[in-house]
Amino acid sequence: MYDGRPIREVLAARDIGAVFRFLKTRGMSRAAIAAATGLTETRVRAVAQGKQQVTSYEVLERIAVGLDIERGLLGLAYTGAGPQGRRHPASPKVGSGQETDGEAVVEDECLDAVELTRRVAASDVSAETLDMLEAAFDDLATAYGAARPEDLLQRTRQHLAYVVRLVEARKTLAQHRRLLVVGGWLSLLAATVSIDLRRPAAAGARLGTAQQLAEHAEHREIRAWIMETQAWDRLNVGVGDYVAAVELSQRAQAIAPRGSSAFVQATAQEARAWARMRRQAETREALDRLNDLVSSLPVPERPEHHYRYDPNKAISYTATTLAWAGDPAAEDYARTAIDALRAANDGASRPRRVALAHLDLGLALLAAGQPDEAAFHALEAISSGRVVPSNWWRVDQVVSGVASTGIPEAQELREASESHRPANVA
Repeated sequence: MYDGRPIREVLAARDIGAVFRFLKTRGMSRAAIAAATGLTETRVRAVAQGKQQVTSYEVLERIAVGLDIERGLLGLAYTGAGPQGRRHPASPKVGSGQETDGEAVVEDECLDAVELTRRVAASDVSAETLDMLEAAFDDLATAYGAARPEDLLQRTRQHLAYVVRLVEARKTLAQHRRLLVVGGWLSLLAATVSIDLRRPAAAGARLGTAQQLAEHAEHREIRAWIMETQAWDRLNVGVGDYVAAVELSQRAQAIAPRGSSAFVQATAQEARAWARMRRQAETREALDRLNDLVSSLPVPERPEHHYRYDPNKAISYTATTLAWAGDPAAEDYARTAIDALRAANDGASRPRRVALAHLDLGLALLAAGQPDEAAFHALEAISSGRVVPSNWWRVDQVVSGVASTGIPEAQELREASESHRPANVA
């Protein structure tokens, strides 16, 4: 198939887009090329259209193997064999053959050292590949607050599958650790989205994987985020294990790097756990610590990144925490949070945070004896379609509270709740 001079020139130039177009003329579909090379169909299309280039040595090797292209045609080194498939001869001993036995031993030891260095430095995983995976994780974590959970989970799993393929590849120790770290982050994100979708078995398995990868990589922040996520999971049910949530939040703070996003978020989670138990003194004390941490915290480059604490979230977190604690101050915080989110002009999309702020305000208004306005804000949250299954108990809480007052708006609110209720929420 690759015998003609034009195609060999294309291969020599590593013009993979032209190769894909050539294969299409031979009846090979994009789906077949994607399956053979491990690329996505979207990537195959972009490369074929000249919108993307393939420069990664590791990807070129996969293309060569998957499309049965002789490595030499792409300028790739032959692995362990000469151009005709023959093994390269062993390296001859250095010297004239007149060395003493002692000199020969020393020479062998030197060669062993050189060989070890060569093997440690050898890698089938390019820096470009690792950069791509790390950038992809940042994109996924940034999309968390706006994307549909089902879509985000699918995209995250695709990248995790790619990490799995690279685990067995030859790589340096530094590259191996980078792969463990990005695999840990992706597993943590997949677990978080599974919790949102109320898939506890999948979430538990993903958290277990993230824990193992974080331990192997000795990554304290991922380990702290795992505990924070476990605490959050225990809070986001109708009647949760709030004592365990406090303990997990405190353990996360103990191992997280001081001042890190994980440390700040675990402090916020501790405050919410105390609030669920209506322990107002402990709630206020944790909120004070949170405000001290946030007061000097810079706004991250990507404020919507789920694992980069945005200090502007503090108002929303405070509103939620005080609403759960039954503190009258929650109303003012919730109104401020909604106004701030509406007025934001940084280009970021925060539909989920807006929806939850409306629920917080609804709960606070119920406590303040204003059920009609509480119903309005709950309806805003429900109709947005942005309340994920793990947070639906908060909808039920406001709907039940409004219904207990007997106001006319209660029926409309209940009907909206039932029509938007996720399929896996009882």
